[in-house]
Amino acid sequence: MVSKHFPELEFHIAGRNTPKWLKQLDIPRVKVVGEVDCAKKFINQHSVMVVPLLAGSGMRAKILEAMALGKVVVSTSIGLEGIDVKDRKHVIIADSIAQFIDALDFCYNSNGSLAKIGQNAQLLANEKYNYLTTTKSLFDTYCEMTGKKQSIKKSIENKNFTRVR
Repeated sequence: MVSKHFPELEFHIAGRNTPKWLKQLDIPRVKVVGEVDCAKKFINQHSVMVVPLLAGSGMRAKILEAMALGKVVVSTSIGLEGIDVKDRKHVIIADSIAQFIDALDFCYNSNGSLAKIGQNAQLLANEKYNYLTTTKSLFDTYCEMTGKKQSIKKSIENKNFTRVR
């Protein structure tokens, strides 16, 4: 269905424990890579990351990684659960085949908007979901729950941490 709408579009599928049946697919312009040595390198080789999750729970680390790299992510509402994003501002949300086709059409035909979504995603990921912000939030919750003011709280706030890219 996608190839009918976008005849020159290529899909590159990667992931740990890729099922054998998926690796054996023989569909034009669909390349099943399986597990990659460096996710960052793989993500940076492509403009858009499509994550059509229909079930599951928990935080999607690869989605956040793609956002932190400034990539546009197209995913379902389920795929984005737990990540505070707005549709067409930080990501593109698609919950049906028609919406995925529409999302791919949008990506395919709107370079300026696509760059802005990637920039917004990168800002959000680096500000809200970096390890220091997350650690501080967890530690604040712990201190609140225990009623203790831990000395480490001040040391965390006063440390000059650098972000690894």
